[in-house]
Amino acid sequence: MSFPDTALSLTDAASRGDRIAAWDAAVRLLPWLSDLRNQIDARSFHSLLWTGAINNRWFDIAELLAAAVAARADAPVPIRRIHAQMLVERGYTEEALTRLHALLKHADLSDYDKRETFGHIGRINKDRFMTAIRAGDEATARNSLRQAIDAYLDSVREI
Repeated sequence: MSFPDTALSLTDAASRGDRIAAWDAAVRLLPWLSDLRNQIDARSFHSLLWTGAINNRWFDIAELLAAAVAARADAPVPIRRIHAQMLVERGYTEEALTRLHALLKHADLSDYDKRETFGHIGRINKDRFMTAIRAGDEATARNSLRQAIDAYLDSVREI
């Protein structure tokens, strides 16, 4: 699978740390990513996301690109997980949880992606625990900690 030239523009902009050019390239890449006539290989796309956005912590760009692929009828399961991860990075935890729990029901979820999915769920609940502790909300803190521990333990139990 080969990406269009706009993908090279994205990775080039990212290597230069040029966020404006990266946004331009990402927006121009969206129609190609959304077009079902174009094959998307999960490994290649993952590499593009890392070199084109995630390495620079440009989670907004990465989430936008991952959303375009995750929305496809033929979306690779690993890309759906990465999209949920980018939602977490951007603070959209409720949406991420919905997607992560749906992924756990997917028969094609690899052991690696299953561990990562449980890890993301654990992280969301750990962050909620920390927020509740700082707010002095003991009941929410306890509940969030239990959910975080359960997610981490499920990762070990299920694989």
